[in-house]
Amino acid sequence: MRVLLHPGLLHVRLHRFAPVALQNELRHYTRQRTRSFFSKPEPRLVTLSEHVPYSCEQIFSVVSDVGSYHSFLPFCTASRVLGDPSKNEFDATLGIGYMGLAEEYTSRVRVVPPTLVEARAVETRLFVRLRTEWRFTPVNGRHGGKNGGKNGSKEGSDKVSDAEAGCKLSFLMEMQLKSSVHDAMFAQVVDKVASQ
Repeated sequence: MRVLLHPGLLHVRLHRFAPVALQNELRHYTRQRTRSFFSKPEPRLVTLSEHVPYSCEQIFSVVSDVGSYHSFLPFCTASRVLGDPSKNEFDATLGIGYMGLAEEYTSRVRVVPPTLVEARAVETRLFVRLRTEWRFTPVNGRHGGKNGGKNGSKEGSDKVSDAEAGCKLSFLMEMQLKSSVHDAMFAQVVDKVASQ
């Protein structure tokens, strides 16, 4: 077997007497490594974890309000809830726009108040796969909020101090786009949003 390496490409020349299993494995490896401009992009994983000075209930109420996403999320051009948002599972359509790209997709949203908001794309021309997960974990074992003050008192405010409560916000996004062009655009969007 003779392997020739060129910038960005792997060419394998097999000796005609090499075992068939080895030939197949190397051909498979070569196909994986030589991607054209129009091939399907690799899956992406984005994670974020941060302590925030708000209760789980406060953060959950913002993230679970999918119908309002267009008013505060960058690059979100439309957000419509298609089912009953008071239930623990509903569908929602989101529109995204960036540099001439304008697409809509539908996700199935699952909520577990006040600790989880998860969404999976179910109807989309843009994604091979898209799943987002927001988790909210109370700090010091409390959820905080208006009825979550010290000793169960009903005192509280819309914002609680870090020392008093807050929560750990964890975000996960698993995504694979169908187009390399859209994937390159997404990389720019992630850089812009992360820098804010």
